[in-house]
Amino acid sequence: MEHSEMYNDLQEWLGLIGTREGDYYLKDGLLDDVYDWERDEVEEILYSNFIKDGSATIYFARYMPKLRNYNGIKALKKIVAKCKSVYKYQKNVLVVLLEETGDKKYLDMIIDLYHYWESRKQSAQMIGIISTLVHYCSPTEDIFNALSEVYIDSEYIYVQGIASTGLLYNVGFIKDIYNYTKEKDYKEKVHIFNMFITNDINKRIALVEKLRAGVPLGD
Repeated sequence: MEHSEMYNDLQEWLGLIGTREGDYYLKDGLLDDVYDWERDEVEEILYSNFIKDGSATIYFARYMPKLRNYNGIKALKKIVAKCKSVYKYQKNVLVVLLEETGDKKYLDMIIDLYHYWESRKQSAQMIGIISTLVHYCSPTEDIFNALSEVYIDSEYIYVQGIASTGLLYNVGFIKDIYNYTKEKDYKEKVHIFNMFITNDINKRIALVEKLRAGVPLGD
């Protein structure tokens, strides 16, 4: 009996983890696109790879809540419990737990990790953390507040850009965080996006207050 295309993709991808070709994620619908008779084996593959120590964990975190044969949330929490230092926090694990549980402590840990790399002026790490938060988690007031602080305090334009995108998504200005550049009115909104990239901290504060108060951005 032939396996599904997604099952074959998973097997091929497993052999690429840690290489440049393997530095991407399989799609969210992986468990929906395998055949039912493959499901138990695929879940075992995902779970066993997740609980391994090391970098492989980050690739499998997003699938843990979708497992039917394993307690994926418990597995995620165990990974967090093992972290004795901020620099060992795994952003992928934390954002999944934040999205699934709504527990603000995971947001606090994400921001602590951001500040750890900020103190070391590691902009690539900072960008990755905020981007993961913005793209994975649904809008909430807590996330808006956290992104506001990041946006206002950051001197890095790329961090400002990602954080402000998250703020605009949180207030509904952006409808589709993954494809907002394809929204029909995107061209008319470009000047709004550009407004948020500024070295003037007072302007950043004012823009956040406008968003918080629901004041039209063109005013």
